[in-house]
Amino acid sequence: MDNRVFVETVLDVMGGSGASVLPASFDLATLQNDYQLFEQLKMVTERTAALQRKLDDLSRIAAHEAYTYSLAIYTMYEAMSKAGAEAARPGYELMRERFNRPSVGRPEDSSDAGV
Repeated sequence: MDNRVFVETVLDVMGGSGASVLPASFDLATLQNDYQLFEQLKMVTERTAALQRKLDDLSRIAAHEAYTYSLAIYTMYEAMSKAGAEAARPGYELMRERFNRPSVGRPEDSSDAGV
């Protein structure tokens, strides 16, 4: 913020009589162009950051919805497998691997020991 105020001060000084003090190689238009580009990029960056936050939120919501739905399906396969539906067993066994890893997901029920 201090640097921005400084640049604005320099622009004010050079816009007045200050430009006559400097050699011709110090062009006010160059500084104005750079500062204008900075301002434009700042605005685009702020808008992009807001869009990124919204995309991140949507991504988290979609991931949560997909996981919740998957858990419901897993629960149905688990219940069907435990009830003896042989067609459900392979899918249940495959999905159950996700919960067999240490410290991940919901804890196994002790009644699952022989399954």
